[in-house]
Amino acid sequence: MQEYLSERVQKQRDWYELRANDSKQRFLRNQTVIIVLGAVIPLTVTIASFLGHAELGAVISAGISCGISIIAGLDKLHQPQTAWFNSRAYEESLKKEEWFYRYRAGDYNGLSDRDAEVRFIENVEGIISADIARRPASHRNGDKRGDVVTAPSSTTAKTDQTAKPQSVLPG
Repeated sequence: MQEYLSERVQKQRDWYELRANDSKQRFLRNQTVIIVLGAVIPLTVTIASFLGHAELGAVISAGISCGISIIAGLDKLHQPQTAWFNSRAYEESLKKEEWFYRYRAGDYNGLSDRDAEVRFIENVEGIISADIARRPASHRNGDKRGDVVTAPSSTTAKTDQTAKPQSVLPG
């Protein structure tokens, strides 16, 4: 069981943590650039007009606006905020599941060691499988909604007995 905890659960949690942090940084960087560039446009127009170069100010402002559109479009396409929230939710679900297992709370209350181990593995694999199953569906639908997915709880994971454990980290 210790091998499963270190080789599967901890590595999966680490992967979700890394993905959440990367997505958060990407989202914050995109939004910061959009805000700063948006604030620069009126300043550029005003300074260029004051110096008698209104046409140049208009060209520079158009270029900045184009940059904002590109960054906003890429942000919408890649949806780092949604990836950040989803990755954090799945990582927290795995962490909660591990704590419940370790302290025999929730689904693990009153179970023998062997039954608790089996339930834990089923629940963890259900959580991971739910994330993996969600990804192709979001790609097929073009992920137009940008919905944040709530990671399944152990009771949700338990009901999906058809999900096969995945031996590869999702990518």
